[in-house]
Amino acid sequence: MASTFKVESNVIRFMERVDKIVARRLLDACLLIQQQLQDDLRKKKFPPKSQPGQYPAMRTGKLANNVIVFPISIASIMKKRMCSVGYRKTSKPSPAKYGAILVARGRRGPADTFRKNLSVIRAIMNGTSRGGKTR
Repeated sequence: MASTFKVESNVIRFMERVDKIVARRLLDACLLIQQQLQDDLRKKKFPPKSQPGQYPAMRTGKLANNVIVFPISIASIMKKRMCSVGYRKTSKPSPAKYGAILVARGRRGPADTFRKNLSVIRAIMNGTSRGGKTR
């Protein structure tokens, strides 16, 4: 009976370690997307305004400054089993609503940044890279 408990305890600890590693990798991938999206949003200065198929031109920097990762803690990611990158929902005008309007009008957004960095994200999730730096 005692050895069964020890094996179950080891399996539980092992699974917790695996969950923590996966959560850390997921957070690393989300932080990469956040940084890349902020960089993409800061590249094109206004004027001229952006065209469909481009990232929005930066006027005030509010959209780039309000790109967030949620949740940000390993424990929360382990609990929710997910992590998101998007625009912060703040007081009016909300960057989240403004970003969604721009994407609906053909501008690039978080999903485009995700697709552009998919190979690096796969490497992070496979454990062969951490935020673009090979281990």
